Amino acid sequence: MLSTLIVLGTFFGMLLILSKCSLSFNEPLFSNIWAQSDLQVVKNRNLTLDLGNGIFTNAQLSYPAIGKGPFPGVLLVPGAGPADMNYTAGENAKLFWQIGQFLSERGFVVLKYDKRGIGENNTIINNNLWGKIPWLDPVPFI
Repeated sequence: MLSTLIVLGTFFGMLLILSKCSLSFNEPLFSNIWAQSDLQVVKNRNLTLDLGNGIFTNAQLSYPAIGKGPFPGVLLVPGAGPADMNYTAGENAKLFWQIGQFLSERGFVVLKYDKRGIGENNTIINNNLWGKIPWLDPVPFI
């Protein structure tokens, strides 16, 4: 046990001396080490989806940059109301972007898309659709 501590102490002591000497020559000892935040672990690919009848929408595919597929896939489907592909809820809240990054960092391919009428391709199939919502009609009480 004592010999192990002596060996480890000697190793770390030499490492400290070498790093101090290398800094005095204006060249760090570990110049090729990258921090984890500098590594690209997720790649993104912008797509245009054809919904038929001349309607298109923007989409983005995010996938792991490290490793070989096939990877499991996730489709992020926005809920009710207008929503872009990132499900932007405020200036700094892009919920689907955060979920997509999280999943892609862990080995999933993620597809997210703009809903019809949102984003650059904002064509709606029927402009009168929003005016004919059944719950706006008065409901008769018996």
